[in-house]
This record gives sequence, C-alpha cells and structure tokens, in this order.
Amino acid sequence: MEDSLASAADGFLSLHAALIFVINTASHFSPLLTHNDESQWQ
Repeated sequence: MEDSLASAADGFLSLHAALIFVINTASHFSPLLTHNDESQWQ
C-alpha cells in the first residue's frame, strides 16, 4: 500500500513539474507569437 502510494505521489509530482514546464514555455513564447505580426513589421 505504501509503495503504490509513494509511486503515485512520484508520478503526480513529475506530471505536475512537466505541466509547470509546459505552462512556463507557452507563456514565454506566446508574446512572440501574438505580438510578432503586428508590432515587429510596421
């Protein structure tokens, strides 16, 4: 029981870390994608 709970917690933490990484990457690149075609080319 404790081993499966620990592995589930590890899986949740790794998933949470991956989700934070994806959100940080998307928030880092989204200003480039949204503001690139308007402000850069005028």
